[in-house]
Amino acid sequence: MGHGADLGTELAADRKLIELVAGQCAAERDPARQRALVKQLTAAVEEHVTLTSRCLSGALREYVPGGRELSKQGERVRDQVSWTLGRVAEENGYGEAGPELVNALAAQARGLLEVEQSRLLPALEQAVTWHVLEDLGDKVRAGRH
Repeated sequence: MGHGADLGTELAADRKLIELVAGQCAAERDPARQRALVKQLTAAVEEHVTLTSRCLSGALREYVPGGRELSKQGERVRDQVSWTLGRVAEENGYGEAGPELVNALAAQARGLLEVEQSRLLPALEQAVTWHVLEDLGDKVRAGRH
């Protein structure tokens, strides 16, 4: 492994995708197109939550002193996002995911990404080598396929 982008680069790519689709959701007025965008947003957020739960949380617990508590902080934020994600996905299936709920999901996803970028990833980066970060990036990429 270790031949691609590192974990930080992968998280930044997720952030860009989520921001892009969230912005498109907010701007779209056609109900059918908005429903498709909401589906795309929920898929991107769900994939991010799943992969970071598996890769980032595990690495924090394994490599970072005090990482178990940091991991729990991230898990609490992910739990909130997951709960809202479920509501959006369910209501979107019925064509009823209102803009308030979609905006709440987008805001929570941004909050999760911010916690990861400002607290969790820097703690991990200080504790491991670039080899480990690249291997984690590889795991995230492999989990997307």
